[in-house]
Parts: sequence; C-alpha cells; structure tokens
Amino acid sequence: MSRYLGQWTIAWFLACAVFALHIVDEGVNGTFGFYSDLERLLTELLPSLNVTPFNFDVWLLNMTGTLVVLFLLTPLVAAHNALMVPASWAFAAFLTGNSAFHLLMSAGRGEFVTGAITSPLMLMAGLFLFVSAARGRQEDA
Repeated sequence: MSRYLGQWTIAWFLACAVFALHIVDEGVNGTFGFYSDLERLLTELLPSLNVTPFNFDVWLLNMTGTLVVLFLLTPLVAAHNALMVPASWAFAAFLTGNSAFHLLMSAGRGEFVTGAITSPLMLMAGLFLFVSAARGRQEDA
C-alpha cells in the first residue's frame, strides 16, 4: 500500500465530487430541456419504443441515488478492491465521454450547452481517475 492507493482514492472521491457539481450545473441550467427534446425525437423516430416522458424530479432522484452509491464505493477503492479497477475505468470513461460530448456540442453550436461549464473539470477528473486506477492496478501486480 503506497502513495498510489491514496492517489486512487483521492481521484475517485474527486470524480464523485465533480460529477455532483456537474449534476448541479445541469439541474440549475435546465438539462431537462435536452432530455425532453431527446424523448420527443425518439418517440417520433421509433414510436414502438414507448419512451416515458422526461420528469425532472425522477432525473434528480436517479442522479442523487447514483451519487450516493458512487460515494459509498470510496472505501472499496481505498481498500484496493480488485473490482474497483474496472469500475474506476468505467466511471472515468463515462466522465471523459460525457464531458467531451458537452464540449463538442458547445463547439458545434457556438455557445455553451447545459453542463458545459463543469465539463472541463469532469474531463480532468476522468483522466486523473484513469491514471490513478492504472497505477493502483500496477501496484497489485
């Protein structure tokens, strides 16, 4: 157990905190408009899909539950649980992909889209988590 264990735990916790900040950014700046438009588009393109209408309260409850679970997994990262390496990579991939999507959408539209304000932080947190999880994995070998 060395400094990488501490770094990995810090990276995981920071990723959770930045994701929480991103959810606040999306909630305050109206992410539900994007999801409502997406739901209408999917319903129009694939009527048999039967997509349920977007509900902000349900979205917020789901995001809060996800955050609670992610934060509760922090001790498993600190304990170097082997399952947390792929979990870290999946979380890091989600963070980097989500942030890239927001930044590319902003560049394409020529204006900030909802969630783009915190996207650079999410990108950095995701990359930090990738590196830290890989170092933590190397330490186990």
